[in-house]
Amino acid sequence: MALHPHALQDQALGDEAARSAKQRRFWWAALVVAIVLGAYAGALAWVTKRVEAGVERSIQPLPMMMQDRPPDGG
Repeated sequence: MALHPHALQDQALGDEAARSAKQRRFWWAALVVAIVLGAYAGALAWVTKRVEAGVERSIQPLPMMMQDRPPDGG
């Protein structure tokens, strides 16, 4: 067991470096997840607008005889 002050200091620096590396990996992963989610949301909004525009164009107006037809009979 190394209880020499230099050995303890080296271990503390190693622990701090490992913690710092872990934090950097976490923030990089968080950044990648945020970018992917943003791209997904943007693509979903774009596709939704395209589909919505296509549906609006495909809707045909009702023929005149079907619009506001008065009830038959008396």
